Amino acid sequence: MYKETGGIRYGSMNASWPLASIILTDESIQINILGIKSILFAKADILNLQKCKGIFSTGLKIEHKINNYPSFIVFWTFNINKLIEQLGTHGYTLSEETASYFDYSSKGGPSLFNKLFIGIMLLFTGLIIIFILSFFRF
Repeated sequence: MYKETGGIRYGSMNASWPLASIILTDESIQINILGIKSILFAKADILNLQKCKGIFSTGLKIEHKINNYPSFIVFWTFNINKLIEQLGTHGYTLSEETASYFDYSSKGGPSLFNKLFIGIMLLFTGLIIIFILSFFRF
């Protein structure tokens, strides 16, 4: 058994370290979120495992065939090499391709939350620029 603390992307939710943990065994991969939600993948339910590059960290993208969960989940880690080594030790095979954080979902494009966040940040930045320009007017 191997256990590590990290972060998670679950649907449109992204939780940073230390809000998630992963437990690897020869039979399953379990991810716990905030100690209140547990996600269990039997080895037979896992379709693909691949390294996923994010903005500040790297993670493990888990694609699966369980209908009750988002089509993929990303476990963010500060030590992807150790996690990959442990996956091999427990009999899991990692895809050779590396996914990107910006490959949002099988539906394509960013989630509504991400679109709203980007829009609000652009609006806020524009307001700051207008304020600065009006401050320096003579």
